[in-house]
Amino acid sequence: MINLYTSFILSKNGQRNREFISVLKFNLNLGVFTNIYLITDENTKCLLNRNLNSVNLIYIINDERPTFGFMLDLFKPNFVNIISNGDIKFTKTITYAEFILTEYNVLTLSRWSVKYKCFPYVEKFTIGNSQDVFGFKGRLPSLIGEFDFFIGQPACDNKFCYLLSENGYQLLNVCFDIITFHVHKNSMIHYDAASCIPPPYTYIKANFNDIFSVIGKLRYYYMLFFVRIFK
Repeated sequence: MINLYTSFILSKNGQRNREFISVLKFNLNLGVFTNIYLITDENTKCLLNRNLNSVNLIYIINDERPTFGFMLDLFKPNFVNIISNGDIKFTKTITYAEFILTEYNVLTLSRWSVKYKCFPYVEKFTIGNSQDVFGFKGRLPSLIGEFDFFIGQPACDNKFCYLLSENGYQLLNVCFDIITFHVHKNSMIHYDAASCIPPPYTYIKANFNDIFSVIGKLRYYYMLFFVRIFK
């Protein structure tokens, strides 16, 4: 059983709002999540209630951007609990998490990026320096207070990985076995150093899980070939 925890609050950018809503619909219809817990505000909830009708969508009202600690505190025992950005589209490979995760490891997945030209295609892949999906088995013991920084803040993923590693967790970036897509038509984002969470950081290179490594390695070599053609 897998729960997804994500967030979305309406902004003035209509294109981004449509992307977030389309991703949420897709993930609800994917049929792999027991529940999707959406951290949002009342205005966004009212809009979504007019467009979505799913008993598996559970609203958590919070007017501010959630911290990692806030998300972790929502986790249910005896579930695989997934944290992701609101613009991450999952595939059914996320069900592999139920076989991979233990109480001693954490999924820290790099995303697959989609380039919009004449048609969407997988153009490149952020391996190691960026994580958009985190997966856990059950709840984390007594660590929530350490993670009081905002999801989406620049370098938050690298800081989160550092703190998890310091607390003894094995970090698994099995991003060729578990495929997730970043949905953002205009994905050029510029950060200034002052907005970043300060180091230390941890960067997680892609690795292969023993169970699914054959398929994952085929995807890896396919990506090397594909990127060479279309970059």
